Formats: sequence, C-alpha cells, structure tokens
Amino acid sequence: MENRLFQARALQKGERQVGFSQVLGQAAVVDNLKKQLEHGKVVHAYLFLGPKGIGKTLLAKIFAQGLLCSATAHPVPTDCADASLSQVDPTTNAPFPGNQVSNGPIFPGPNAETFSPGDPASAHSVPIDSADASSELGGYAAGSATSGPAAVGSSEGSSYDGPGLTDSAAATLSPEGSSSGAASTGAAAVGGADRPCGRCSSCLRFSSGNHPDFLHIQPVKNSISIDAVRDLQRDIAVKPFHRGRKVYLIDDCHLMTVQAQNALLKTLEEPVGHAVILMTADSGSQLLPTVLSRCQQVILKPVSINLLEEYLQKKYKASPGYISFAAAYSHGIVGKAVEVVENENFQQQREEIIRLIHSILQGDSTSIIKNTEFFVENEDRVFEILDFIILWMRDIIMLKEWPQGALINVDKRNMLAKHAINFTTGCIKYIISIIEETKQLLLSNSNYRLTMEVMLLRIQEVVTCRQW
Repeated sequence: MENRLFQARALQKGERQVGFSQVLGQAAVVDNLKKQLEHGKVVHAYLFLGPKGIGKTLLAKIFAQGLLCSATAHPVPTDCADASLSQVDPTTNAPFPGNQVSNGPIFPGPNAETFSPGDPASAHSVPIDSADASSELGGYAAGSATSGPAAVGSSEGSSYDGPGLTDSAAATLSPEGSSSGAASTGAAAVGGADRPCGRCSSCLRFSSGNHPDFLHIQPVKNSISIDAVRDLQRDIAVKPFHRGRKVYLIDDCHLMTVQAQNALLKTLEEPVGHAVILMTADSGSQLLPTVLSRCQQVILKPVSINLLEEYLQKKYKASPGYISFAAAYSHGIVGKAVEVVENENFQQQREEIIRLIHSILQGDSTSIIKNTEFFVENEDRVFEILDFIILWMRDIIMLKEWPQGALINVDKRNMLAKHAINFTTGCIKYIISIIEETKQLLLSNSNYRLTMEVMLLRIQEVVTCRQW
C-alpha cells in the first residue's frame, strides 16, 4: 500500500495539541462536542464546515484527541432500543455464553424520536461487533438495561459524577465489586473529566505524532483521489491498537473527486463501530448530498471583531491600530487575523498597495505605466490587490456617509480622510464598479497587461473629471 494515509502523520510532530479552551469564539460548538465526549454520544462521521482559517482543522484535531483520550474512556455504546448489556468474563475479556452484545447503533443524537435503531445509514449510528464491544465493556455487571448516557456508570436511580480515574485505577474495578443492576467497571464507570486531558499516554502519543489510531489525510495537488479513500477503507478493516477506537481526519474533503466521494459513501452508509471519520470543508456545496446527509455537520462561524481584537492584543505586541485593522480585515476569521499580524511580508505589501492607491487617485497620467508594471510584477496575487483597493474605497465611502462607522483600515484614517475630501461618493462607487468589471475580465482569460492598462486609464478618467 502506498503511504498516502500516513504521509501527514509527521505533521503532528512538534505540534502541541491543546484542549477545547484554546478554541476562540465557538462556545456553542465546543459545548456540544464536549457533551458528546462526556456522555459517549459519538456518531460515526462529522463534517466541520467554515471559511478557510476559521479553525476547522484545529477543532477537529482536538476532538480527535478527545475521542482517543484514555483519561475517562467510555465504552462503545450499544443499541438503546434493546440495551441489554452482556456480562463479561474478566479472565478472558469475552462475553459469557448466552450473553450477546447488541450489534445495533450508538446512542441516538438530537433527533431521538425519529431515530431508527435498525438503520445503519443514520448519521447518528455506529454499529459495533461483539469483539470490539467486549474489549471496551471490560467489566459490566449483569443486570439492568441502559437507555442513555445517564445510565453509563449508574446504579439504581443515581449516577457516578466523581473525578476521572487513571488507566491503572480503572483496571482494578471488576464485576465482582459491583452491585446488582449497576455498571461499575473499567472506564465505563467513569465520567465527567475534561477530554482531551493532555496527560494520559494516548494524548502524549497524539501530541508527538505517534498515535497509531489517528490518521490524517490531506489533499495532494489540490485533490483527494479514490486511491486515498480505498487506502482508508483498508486501514479501517484493521483493529485498533489502543482503546478500541480509530479516528480519521480528512482535510479539505470538498477536494475529493466524485469517484472518491462515492467510494467514501459506502463506508459512511455501513459504518464500522471502532471508526470515527472527521472531515473539514470550506463549504458543503461541492460534496454529494448523500455524503452530507450521513455526517453530523459542525458549522463554525466567524467570531466577533471585538473578541478577536481582544485576543490579538493579549497575544501580540503590535500597535493597537494595526491590531484593530487585522481583526476587521479578517472578518472574524482567526487564522487570517493571526497571519496578518505575524506576516511581515503582508505588512510590507499592504504599504505598497496603499502607495499604489494614492498614486492612482492622484490622476497623474505619467504614473499609469509604472502602476501597470506593479500589477504585472504581482500577477499571482492580483485578486488580493484588487480586493484590498475595493476595501479602501469602501472605507472612503464610510467616512463620507457614516463618519462614526466601523473602518477596516482604521489605522489609516488620516489618509482616508484626505481621499474622502477630494471625491464624491458617486466617483468612488464608479471606481469600484470598474475594478469589479476588471476582475470578471481576468476570470475570462483576457490579456492581462491590456486589461490592467484599460482599468487604470478608466480610473484616471474618473479621477480627472470627478463628475460621477
């Protein structure tokens, strides 16, 4: 087998995976994922959706680490419909004769009323086999049936809510020590501690990039081929090395080919009990509807500008004005804001573009050739430059029409004010329309140099006449 699955494992090395507390501005999403870890209500596939830089991969990795964390490991849950738990022989770690672990799905998710226990294609179902369950159920006592997360580690009408146990302490619990009708052995009796803990052997393996049950798949040349999915399916067939669970992270799954998505669909429709598949995508529009319907969608939204600005001020020593610009320019996307602050090249390029804007708005015809050369030299990032010019024009309109409005280039207010005095709102809007038309021409593969020269000439005409 080619090393497609394992090529990204080295990327974990040197990364210190952190807990959910380090995720900024996604409180509702984080709370939901933490509750699923706490109560064992884990489904077989998750799709993390959000714009690039929002933190999808970071959150997915933290969740993956939590799934593999052994601090308070829960058993793989059995069917809630006929939840008769088997008694396990502690010497052989296998079910006693006459007892059979249910082969049904995991605890139902939010739509419990419409959940079909016999439907393995449900987005909230993970069938398990008896071998997997016996290794995880460790020491359930014979007795009562469980019907939900509250029954894990509970006895007659009460549940254990104490601190988490270590691996060694959990291993000392046995069926003989439990009361009739109670489940109180191994990790099954433990709940409530935060995961990932960052201290157990599983978390340390994960942080060092050496966890055998975590595989990270990334696009190769902006594509994920069917061969990568087939390699994943072959790996799923191998039993987990540790704690009875394997986690797969597919980054930018919207880059999967249609053939790869159809191949993955078979695994999503017939999930394996020990496998949890996590996927990230900028948008679900490029995924097959059948793939979307079989995943629990985790939608990440941009954080508030004020929260992001506060975070950047605590972490970086940049000027307050530039911090405010970074927060506003990123539109609440944390990764983009961090890049803006950390990347010195971006700061330099921004100053160059501002000088270019100032030159264009001067209306000097002799500068058109010089400005055209600037665009030619920066052809690979022309859309970024044009978008920034539009944002600058937006700030000019904001100053003219709503002086107290929120600016993006807040640290350049004085220069924006000078430009706002010289032009009407109509002029600025017409310049924006010229730039938007230029972007469309570039997308249609027009002659690059000629297109940029025409754009500059048209803007010069607006600047000279100032009658729009």
